This record gives sequence, structure tokens and C-alpha cells, in this order.
Amino acid sequence: MRFASVVALVFSLAGCGGGSGGSTGFSVNVPIQSLDGAWFGSMNDTADVLRSYQITIAGGAISQILVDAVDQGLTGSIVRESDTLFTLTLSDGTVVAFFIDAAVQHAGFVDDGFNFGVVQKDAPGLPTFFINDTDGNWSGNSVVTDFTTSQEFASTASCLNLLCTANGNGVSTNVDLSGAFSSAFGRWQGTFNNSAGDSGVITVMLSADKQFAGSFACDAAGVFPVDCDFSGWVKQ
Repeated sequence: MRFASVVALVFSLAGCGGGSGGSTGFSVNVPIQSLDGAWFGSMNDTADVLRSYQITIAGGAISQILVDAVDQGLTGSIVRESDTLFTLTLSDGTVVAFFIDAAVQHAGFVDDGFNFGVVQKDAPGLPTFFINDTDGNWSGNSVVTDFTTSQEFASTASCLNLLCTANGNGVSTNVDLSGAFSSAFGRWQGTFNNSAGDSGVITVMLSADKQFAGSFACDAAGVFPVDCDFSGWVKQ
């Protein structure tokens, strides 16, 4: 399994298993200015604490970041890496992978300090999430990155009653999301194993409208970021 840290919204259920390039499943030619807006959602921070998160982008640059509604005093620049993946460099030096869906309405992000989250453009707030909100078919892409170079590949997943099967980059993955669940922030934690012989832990988070899933999955014997996958998926 590999990790993806500077990506834009990817659901990691199908990402476990490493990456070696390939199609992202999108071709939207997204200009940086299309990201303009207030992206709101939830974040799983480096201490595994759940927080609300908002990043405001204006004129193709980061103008404000709020964590638990507190202004972090940060701005930043944005570089487009592909149609769905952007690298954000914050004013304190933090590097962020920001991965979007084809509609440019949802995104996932991970930074080099291992803060991970899912946001939705102009979302009014977070709803109450229910344990089976992950049920359904999901499709998107997965990213592997070391914050210097990255690889993307298409992936899919299908979930029912907290059990998921996923496929991407020639690897099939079984996921069990019956671990810790947060109804307030839309986070599921569990375990995975795949056909490449990897196993470990996985975290899945949903957007406010529950139509986008982002996740990270890390090999139990590995280290961040090279032994984790990041994925962003849209509900079908």
C-alpha cells in the first residue's frame, strides 16, 4: 500500500495497494481560479482529533484557513499538478495535497504533518452522519505521493454494512469499517487487507452532502507518507 499526501479528494478504500501511475478517471482541465470559494468540512488532525475545517480560496490563492472556526492566520499559493491534484504551499511552509472531484465541488486534502480532511465548496455546515452512510458504489482516483512527486490511478469501491471491496491499479482490497465512528464529523475507522499482501488501518471521511468520500489507508508495517494511499471518490 502507498500513501497520497498532496492530493485532491480521494477515497482510500480502493487505493490500498500502491501506485504506478495510470489514468485518474477525470479530464476536466480545471483552472486554479475554479477553486475559488469557501471549502468547509472536517479534519482528522495529526493527533487523531476531529475538528471542523474551512479553507477559503480567492483569485486562485489561499486567503484564509479556519480550524474549529478559529483563524489560523495563514495564506498560501496553489500549483496545479493535474486535472484533479493541486499542491498548496502555506505561509508557514506547510505543504498540502488537495484533490478534487470532476465537478469541482468536493475535495480531500492531506498535509506533510499528516492532517487529513474532506471539504465541500460552500457547504453550510456538517449534518448528522449515520453509520451506513458509506453504503453504495463509489468511483474516483487514488494518489501516491512523497510531497515531491506523485502518481494517480483510477479506483472504485462498493460498500454495504461497513464492509467494502475496492479495486485500483490491479489490486483488490477488502475493508472493514466497523471500528470507531463519529456521527458529528462523518469519520469511519477500520482495517484493510489486499491482494498485494498488505494490511493495516484505514480512515474514511464523508463530505457534508455525503456524496464524496476521502480516505487514507496505511500499511501496518510502513511509515507516512510512502506507505499510505489517499483516495477521493464520488458516490454513483
